[in-house]
Amino acid sequence: MSVYVLLWALGDKDELPPSSEICDVPADVGVIKEPGTQLAQNGELRSMDEILDLADYY
Repeated sequence: MSVYVLLWALGDKDELPPSSEICDVPADVGVIKEPGTQLAQNGELRSMDEILDLADYY
């Protein structure tokens, strides 16, 4: 789930699933490992308020 939260914080995921849900870790790690991906080129950190709003949930 940590990788998914990181991708969400960087704007790659639109929303976070319930914390009890299992994520597709191999696919999510692939997004991070690939150099020159859209995330590396266009990733934009969400606002601190958005991140802190969900800090206790995850």
